[in-house]
Amino acid sequence: MKLSNGETKLTSMTVKIKDTFSLNILCAEFDKELRNCCQHVYNIEHQYKAIRVLKEKMTKHDVLIHIDFSENLMCKYASEVQSVHFGASQRQLSLHTGVVYTVSQTLPICSVSDNLAHSPTGILRPVLRDIKERYPDIVNLFFLSDGPTTQYKIKDNFFMMSSIPFEFGFASVNWSYTEAGHGKGAPDGVGAVVKREADRLASHGTDITGAQQLCTLLNDNLNVQMFYIPDKEFSLSTSHNLQTIKGTMKIHQVFSNSKYVISYRDVSCFCKAPMSCNCFTPMV
Repeated sequence: MKLSNGETKLTSMTVKIKDTFSLNILCAEFDKELRNCCQHVYNIEHQYKAIRVLKEKMTKHDVLIHIDFSENLMCKYASEVQSVHFGASQRQLSLHTGVVYTVSQTLPICSVSDNLAHSPTGILRPVLRDIKERYPDIVNLFFLSDGPTTQYKIKDNFFMMSSIPFEFGFASVNWSYTEAGHGKGAPDGVGAVVKREADRLASHGTDITGAQQLCTLLNDNLNVQMFYIPDKEFSLSTSHNLQTIKGTMKIHQVFSNSKYVISYRDVSCFCKAPMSCNCFTPMV
């Protein structure tokens, strides 16, 4: 591309081109993609069936926490100048939503932080503390989430689940991941309710300026248990020199029955829950 001053600039464009190859290659590629698709569909159905089995087998000693990170919430003012509304001056808050399932109760939860690092290692500590205080009989901890490799399915989170829950007195921890493309879940509904209430407060003259203030306001107006997560929680959860697990992307269940020791497998199984089983060849 030639500029008005005579200089030339290189640009790249994505265009559609025709390619020619043999029918054998087409069949081989189709077979490869079909196998991947079948595995994908199987994982989706299997994970939901496994969670259904878990819910049916839960006792007063078990808790299932379904969690997900919501899209960041923009702080809102009841009245603001144009440069704030359209500029980059709007402050953001991190929302971590979830639903806690026990035999006798379902509790929606939401953690709010000024820290935009989507790290469950920093956010879950206050949640686990509250669960242990609310339900002292619970000793078996089950998590359900999606599997982004920057949030839940990472070595830092594996370390967290094999250490912090045991500090609060839990005896076993089990984390299951849904397959990609699983659709919306209960935590998405909690996030929508929280954002809608924040919008309502702003439209009625209340400025939303920070995470702690938002927690106080929503605890008074919503049937959602709010948690304010200060920055110090993230610094407490920093870990180093952790070994990466080979094949992390294929993992759909990680479980631990003792501190700093985890087992994992490609799909979830709860046939002996809360005890671990040898189905689907778990690795340690």
